[in-house]
Amino acid sequence: MCFGSPQESSGGDISIGAKDTRKVSCQHLVFLWGFSCRMTAGTLKRLLQGSHTVFSEEFDVRLVDKSCAIVVFWKPGLSDTFLEVINSQEISGSLRELVSEGLRAACYETYKNICRLGIWEVDLAQSLEKALEEPDCLEKSDSESNPLEVCWFSDSIINLDDL
Repeated sequence: MCFGSPQESSGGDISIGAKDTRKVSCQHLVFLWGFSCRMTAGTLKRLLQGSHTVFSEEFDVRLVDKSCAIVVFWKPGLSDTFLEVINSQEISGSLRELVSEGLRAACYETYKNICRLGIWEVDLAQSLEKALEEPDCLEKSDSESNPLEVCWFSDSIINLDDL
């Protein structure tokens, strides 16, 4: 399911689906979990749209499994802003309600650390939680100097084997 390092093509891209594509930096991806296991990507996107101003810009949501989704922010910097907001004490509005109901978020680096540390649970959400508890998870990787890009496809589900 995971490789020692993200699977790269000759151009440094990661393939995650088929059909219509857009390239996006992995730095613009956020993993979300802690939502109802019966929630669809469309429902989650609608909930997020009104929850904070960061979601007033263009973004997309894809399910990874029943416990986890990936949000892509098309505008640079919004993923960092969202991660700062969701982890702050100043969170408000419907986003605060989602967080109080268990919504959690992590950056792509956390996913890479799951791969590097071999932390695989039944659901990706459990793996993300476990990775965030690891002291090694706080280490910065070299992605800041060499950011990867992914091809974002119009499919509604992402295949982790391709990350």
